[in-house]
Amino acid sequence: MERKQKTAKVRKGTYLNLANGELVEFGKGGTTPPNAGGKLIRFPSLLAVIVVPFIGLAYAIWLPLTGIGAILVYIAERIKVGAEERALKKLARVEAPK
Repeated sequence: MERKQKTAKVRKGTYLNLANGELVEFGKGGTTPPNAGGKLIRFPSLLAVIVVPFIGLAYAIWLPLTGIGAILVYIAERIKVGAEERALKKLARVEAPK
C-alpha cells in the first residue's frame, strides 16, 4: 500500500484517507485535492469489497454489547451504593461504648 501526502500525483484506484476514514476514488488518476486533509493509502478495490462488510458486522455486534455493558456497570454501581448505605445505617444504630 502506497502512502500519499497532501497534493501528489496518484494512479487510478481507491485510496483510504487516514484523517477521516473516507474512501476516495480516482477514476483516471491525477492529483489529490489539497483539502484531502491527511495521508492517503492506496486501497485495493477487491480488498475493500471483502473487508468492508466485516467492518460493518463488527460495528453491528459491538454497539449492542457496549450498551449491555453500560447497563451492567450501572446496575453494579447501584448495588454497591445500596450495600454501602445499608452498612452505614447498621453502623449508625450501634451505640458507642460508655
